[in-house]
Amino acid sequence: METKDRLEQESDLRIMFEEAMVNNEECYRILIEKSSDAIVIHSDYKHVFANETAAKMLGFSKAKDLLKVDFSKFIEEENFYESMEIYNEILAKKTNGETYDTTLITIDGRQISVKIQGTYIIYRGKPSVLVVFKDLSTEKEVEKLSADIEEKGKMLEDTIFLNKRITEHFANVSHELRTPLNVILGAIQILALYDSRDSMVNSIDKIQAYYKTMKQNCYRLLRLVNNLIDLSKIDSGFFELKRRNGNIVDVIEGITMSIVSYCETKNITLIFDTEVEEKYMAFDHDKIERIMLNLLSNAIKFTNEGGTIFVYIEDVGKEISIIVKDSGVGIDEKQQELIFERYRQADNIMLNVAQGTGIGLSLVKALVELHKGLIHVKSKLGEGTEFYITLPVEILDTSQEEHKETEVRSNVERISIEFSDIYS
Repeated sequence: METKDRLEQESDLRIMFEEAMVNNEECYRILIEKSSDAIVIHSDYKHVFANETAAKMLGFSKAKDLLKVDFSKFIEEENFYESMEIYNEILAKKTNGETYDTTLITIDGRQISVKIQGTYIIYRGKPSVLVVFKDLSTEKEVEKLSADIEEKGKMLEDTIFLNKRITEHFANVSHELRTPLNVILGAIQILALYDSRDSMVNSIDKIQAYYKTMKQNCYRLLRLVNNLIDLSKIDSGFFELKRRNGNIVDVIEGITMSIVSYCETKNITLIFDTEVEEKYMAFDHDKIERIMLNLLSNAIKFTNEGGTIFVYIEDVGKEISIIVKDSGVGIDEKQQELIFERYRQADNIMLNVAQGTGIGLSLVKALVELHKGLIHVKSKLGEGTEFYITLPVEILDTSQEEHKETEVRSNVERISIEFSDIYS
């Protein structure tokens, strides 16, 4: 009797346990089916279970349709062997795999970014891998959108900053245009007054002075317009150098020595020196002269009476260096990076000593770079400034040389134009 009761009790316990197992399995099945994460179970390298989320993510309307397709179809070819290594390692070690990001291919060929983790389980009596993967597409889109917003925000800030700079620049250009025009107009009005009084013969010296003033301001306007036109051409890609072979030392020495008398009127000593007398290379002769005149103009403008300007040429084999050094007011270290920027002037240049549009040195830099060269500045406030130009030495074949066009302007006129914003 006792044995019968014990067997019945064990049978009841087994039934309860089996019912609990069934209920527990059903509970887990419901949880997996309703999970927002995609879940599949692989056994013997096949899909043996998939929830609806996994089916929809991979492009199927029903989970049973997903089970009919080999799981390798959803893995990119370059990621297949890596995925198989992870899969086999989970089975061998009977453990959880590391979470990693990868790309799956849906049944209709779309690529989706997912985060995957595999876990070792026994499913229906067989070693299997339960794979949970989460769609990162929305997360990636949010990240991309955030990056785009950040990039667009930076572009907006840069645009606002540049627009402010351009507005300031054109306000400065407007002033630079208006000033010489007012001077010319004033001189014309005074000349007209002399003419109306019939006293021009007795005031010839004053009249010549007014003519000189008008001519200088015409040159000043011409220089400004030339700079603006050339910068516009460079920006639009229409500016071309007319390079031809020549002795660059001779050209630099010639343009430097041509302003000696001008420096003497300012009581400034100009020294030219070179370690090589000849250096033949291809360059645009007119543009090199213009570069030098611009740098020399700046040097004169910011060097006080009794100061010195030094021009030196170094031969570095495949390159040649040109140095223009002055003993002028100098440039603060924080401002030195700004002087070559378009629409900018270093703060200390905006002194009453001299003012300008802030495009001269940006044009110099552009012309140097068109020659495939480099320019940089070394300066200390109150101790002068040194400009260093480095140009590559290249010889053109005769067929490559640009023929020199007939020059309308003399050196004197070019100097007058480049030095037009220096007033006595």
